[in-house]
Amino acid sequence: MIEGYPEISRDVASLKVAPNLKDWAAARESFSWDDMWAELDTPNGLINKAHECVDRHANGANADKTAIIWQAADDHVERFTYSDFKKQSNKVANALKGLGIEKGERVFILADRIPELYFSCFGILKLGAIMAPLFSAFGPEPIKERVQRAEGSVIITTPKLLPKVNAIR
Repeated sequence: MIEGYPEISRDVASLKVAPNLKDWAAARESFSWDDMWAELDTPNGLINKAHECVDRHANGANADKTAIIWQAADDHVERFTYSDFKKQSNKVANALKGLGIEKGERVFILADRIPELYFSCFGILKLGAIMAPLFSAFGPEPIKERVQRAEGSVIITTPKLLPKVNAIR
């Protein structure tokens, strides 16, 4: 128990999904940063989120396991495996590279919560660029202001939201 904070406990048997951490005190006692770093695949001691979240799973035993389950507003459901996710995010990274986007440049995403939003996020990270999300409800002026202030290089968007981008060209 942490001083000044009440202990919160529940009967684990009553939960729909059992917690993956069953004994916090034992986990805390046995935790080691060296063990944590050994579990991660960190070339040159650096962490690449795209690699850790997508590619290492796509390149291993989890390649055909579900990475994303997306449900549309009309309740249509799509599932994407880690392999699918890797392929799609690689397409984004390669498209940006083809446009001349380089490591450290700011790439904005203006999209609703659709699979392409996530593929774009990780494609940007794979390239080493800086991912900057834009709220899809923004009008043209807030978009323009944010892109200009951050010295953005490009905006990835959807056909539905393209008129907002066209309005600031």
